[in-house]
Amino acid sequence: HANIVSLIGASWDAPEPLIISKYMPYGNVMEYIDYCKSNGQRIDKLKILHAIAAGMHYLHEYRNIVHADLKPENALVDADGTTCLTDFGFSKTLGRDAQGISDHG
Repeated sequence: HANIVSLIGASWDAPEPLIISKYMPYGNVMEYIDYCKSNGQRIDKLKILHAIAAGMHYLHEYRNIVHADLKPENALVDADGTTCLTDFGFSKTLGRDAQGISDHG
């Protein structure tokens, strides 16, 4: 999905496991907003919110995943200004019977 950070790969060879994802040059949403303010650029807050909502909708409706740690630091901004959700360490999956939530990450 366009609003979920792309997973490129993983490595277990380092001292700690690594997840490799697409590079997001503007960093998280707060860093992006600070960058725009310091450079006099317009901040399209509605576009950011729409992207986060679209990513959450996809997770909930099509993957049965609850992010469980949504915050500005877990939404990254790509070079073209696209906001993508990341950090699924606390995420949960809805059970198939829809009666409960189980650990995902």
